[in-house]
Amino acid sequence: MFRGLFPVVVNHPAETALAVEVARAVMGFNAVDLDHPQLIGSEDFAFMLEQRPGNIALLGNGTMAGPHDPAYDFNDAAILSGATYWMRLVKAAMPIPTH
Repeated sequence: MFRGLFPVVVNHPAETALAVEVARAVMGFNAVDLDHPQLIGSEDFAFMLEQRPGNIALLGNGTMAGPHDPAYDFNDAAILSGATYWMRLVKAAMPIPTH
């Protein structure tokens, strides 16, 4: 039985463009996959995107099992690039005013 409990995740164009620009600056142009296949599942972030423009993206973690798999083992090498991405994205989206 199918129950439609979550809305479809829809990334907004301007926020997605900014996220892609920052990701390419941090990880390199070829490391950003814009042709990733769509995923089937539910994501409660869709409710946020209904209220405010935004973007959901995946941060690569290597070729290991995914986060909901019992064999998942977080790749510590992704910490620096992931933290750098989020820091630069916030700085780009919410610049500190200078007086």
